[in-house]
Amino acid sequence: MCREWLQLLCSLNCGLLVPTTCFQLLDPGGDLNAAPQLELVKLDGRRYRAHSIHGAELNVSEDQFMYSFAQTEKYGFEFPSAWLMTRDKFLSTAPPESWEEHNIELNVFVPTGYDVEKAPRTVDFFDFMGVHLSFWADLAHIRGPAPPPESARFKVKSYFEDRLSNDVARFQKRAAQSVQNPSPLRTKTVALLPFAMSIDREGSGIAATMLNATFWSLKSQFDAVVLGACHPDDYELLMQFPAWRVIKLDGTYCAQNGGMYLLSHAMKALSGGLPDSQDWDHFQYVYYTEGDVLLHLREHERILEHLESADRALVPHRLDTFAAMGDFPETLKGVDEEPFLGFWIRKTSTPVSAVDFDSASCCFSGRVRSAIEFWWKAKEAVSSFPLLKSVKFDGGLPITLASHGAPEVCEVAPRYSCR
Repeated sequence: MCREWLQLLCSLNCGLLVPTTCFQLLDPGGDLNAAPQLELVKLDGRRYRAHSIHGAELNVSEDQFMYSFAQTEKYGFEFPSAWLMTRDKFLSTAPPESWEEHNIELNVFVPTGYDVEKAPRTVDFFDFMGVHLSFWADLAHIRGPAPPPESARFKVKSYFEDRLSNDVARFQKRAAQSVQNPSPLRTKTVALLPFAMSIDREGSGIAATMLNATFWSLKSQFDAVVLGACHPDDYELLMQFPAWRVIKLDGTYCAQNGGMYLLSHAMKALSGGLPDSQDWDHFQYVYYTEGDVLLHLREHERILEHLESADRALVPHRLDTFAAMGDFPETLKGVDEEPFLGFWIRKTSTPVSAVDFDSASCCFSGRVRSAIEFWWKAKEAVSSFPLLKSVKFDGGLPITLASHGAPEVCEVAPRYSCR
């Protein structure tokens, strides 16, 4: 028996209202309030109204470029894995040496002031988003020991690496083009990227593959990328990258959170406390991310305007990559029948569309009130995936159009149609 859970009240496509659309999910039974319900942003002309998302007060900038939440409901939490802030804001952060806890999430929470929901993000997801890769690799079980040749895991790993290589090629092309026409955000930002091979030291090397893609996504935006690692082998790997600086990190909690020591190094360098501090003097902005989060950033001038006027850091939308059977080549035919691997592939699959990044927007359209906070783990009967779509750029890895928290969702539209 099917039950109607979702009704699209109104949406915007090229400035025109489109007819009401209904979505259905299988009736999960039990508590109806636990079922996923899409609370879409309702548009008033081109204005996002404060009451348009249930349980959360929405604040949108006058130019409709940025939005934030004054308060959030239970399932509205967002962990962006990255931030962009002014030099002064960064240097006002409590130094990592004073932190009482040392988990890696604090590298985001402490600098942003523990209120990432109040940190502005772009109405157009494509203008500033971080695409998280590890869920794909973890759920496909291609991390850790190297898979046997010709096994299903080996074929899936090869597909993952092939798609990411297309993303890398796109980022490298953009990096070369950007050097010819540099923006102030590009030349005055220092990007911090810590790395640890972790479980992939056992043989698969997927962490290094994700790092390579992440690095080039940063180089496509910023001239100065600073890499850091605690483990000697990781440091040796980082020395192969054309980074502005590669830092050998050291500290009591290095195995738990090497990133905190990279933040500490940057604070000292920007404060005049290191021999090469003079080389850091021209940086006015700091970007931080993790080694498995691809950066997509555009509209540099407008980003800078909001960054200078914002009281807090700007944060990207954190989207995730999940396996989508519609993008699989013939070589992966039948892997959806594999134990465990097949279960996750079938569960996370969404329709995939090829999109031209330069001519498209993805306009913030609402959020799914999932049955659980970590919505991608919800049981199949209350899964959010049937509501979602994915896109890919230039043959890259498909990106599921749903953010890490809630999730928030966006709709693909022509460029600049979000505002």
